[in-house]
Amino acid sequence: MLEKAIQRNFMNKRERAEEIVNRYVIFSLGAGLVPVPLLNTAAVTAVQIAMLRRLTSLYGVKFSESTLKAFITSLLGSGSVQLGGAFLRGLPIIGALIGGISIPVLSSAITYLIGNMFIEHFENGGTLEDFDIEKGKQYFKEQFDKAVEKVNEIKNQYIGIDKDKPVDSHSEEDPFAKLEKLYQLKQKGIISDEEFEAKKQEILKNL
Repeated sequence: MLEKAIQRNFMNKRERAEEIVNRYVIFSLGAGLVPVPLLNTAAVTAVQIAMLRRLTSLYGVKFSESTLKAFITSLLGSGSVQLGGAFLRGLPIIGALIGGISIPVLSSAITYLIGNMFIEHFENGGTLEDFDIEKGKQYFKEQFDKAVEKVNEIKNQYIGIDKDKPVDSHSEEDPFAKLEKLYQLKQKGIISDEEFEAKKQEILKNL
């Protein structure tokens, strides 16, 4: 713990910003496991806004939650944004690129893209007032595949997921890692939807 704190003191601003984004990618992974589409969207958006709050603070940029929510909605498409099947197929920006990607990985990839897009913008002296939505959409389209790959790297780095290892609800493991493992077990048919919900609630109580 002390070693990590010392390392952070020697990080430059961009390194600290990238660390912030990587951590919120993991939080998005957990938020993406919420089974109800609209709640899923609200949870992921809340994580993204919290991440952007920290990035604006780091770069000394004035924070505006309403402005950032509008940016996120514009980047992903107009109307009600749902991280679910019909929405994914209809995305004007990345819909055509999405194959068999799970919702948690997708939500984390979007968080990664948003975070790194704003890092680039802030590193170049930008603010929320001069952010270019059209350039942001192009960035999403060009970087989406790389973001999915990076999310899997970050996931393994931070929580070391072993998909076949049983979940220990009493361990000191990161709760979002437990949620991901539960999700994988459900996907494989090892546990039922009811068992998944019951175990998920146990984990969420300890957050």
